[in-house]
Amino acid sequence: MKKCLFIVSLSLCILNAKDLQEGFGGKVFVGGGIRHIKSNITPFADNPYLSSYDDKHSKIAAVPIAGLELFYKELLGHDQIFLKNFNGRDLSGLAVGYEKRYIDYKTSIELVSSLREKAYANPYDTSIKREETTANKFGFKLSQAYHFNEASNLYISYLFAKNHIEKESVSYRNLRRKGLFHQFEFGYKHSFINANINYDFNDAKGKAESFTRYGLSLGIHIMPIQNYILSPNFSFNKYNNKGTNFIFNQKQDGDILKFGLSLSKLKFLDHEKLYAFASYNIHKKDSNINFYDETFQVFLLGLGYGF
Repeated sequence: MKKCLFIVSLSLCILNAKDLQEGFGGKVFVGGGIRHIKSNITPFADNPYLSSYDDKHSKIAAVPIAGLELFYKELLGHDQIFLKNFNGRDLSGLAVGYEKRYIDYKTSIELVSSLREKAYANPYDTSIKREETTANKFGFKLSQAYHFNEASNLYISYLFAKNHIEKESVSYRNLRRKGLFHQFEFGYKHSFINANINYDFNDAKGKAESFTRYGLSLGIHIMPIQNYILSPNFSFNKYNNKGTNFIFNQKQDGDILKFGLSLSKLKFLDHEKLYAFASYNIHKKDSNINFYDETFQVFLLGLGYGF
């Protein structure tokens, strides 16, 4: 679900310029596609049995998507309240927030929460069927932006959230995943480009699950022909875990590469507010410990409507 929401956001973010200047509005979208997962960690790979730490679990499945975003502008003047999809590096779900514009500055605060997150209570158990449980992530995000004009701005943001794994039963204390994470981001946004750098810190109960991460991302929106918008995006992060993993007798480190491509057709079927989108996204995590390697690929088709 997390990867699907990320891709759909690329189709939605480019439509913001057509939002209402005041009052109530929003967007709704539906669609579906194919998801391919290679992972020993996530239950979405649909293989609860782990015979050894050299296993390579893989799953291809159809995935439906549906979403709704709502906002109300000019409630108190140059502001808005909103409910929207939230797509972060470790947390994806819903956000409800308030945004205020004053002169060339914009401040926003969001309460964020994950949706449909799953985890194994003990992902390392090779003796029995691994138990699926719920992973809850929730917190808040603060953002401050300076607008050069209506098309471009500089921004800085801070996200604080709690990661809670229900019924976590990992035997090694230093591999417990519950904890807090902090994410900092600084970037530049324009109508046609979005570039940022990030620094993240995960303070887990287990030191082998605590890590620092830093990286960069770049997204471009171009219109090759009228009413068609092509949006390639790329991000790269390096991470280093803080403690020794007692199962594999070493600290984990590695990199995370993401690439996406989205094509949107505005004024679909000659309707002013209807659009169609097609998206492909790949998320690849490479670790020095092969057990943690993961690859997510998703291809989606869908329709959206702004109101």
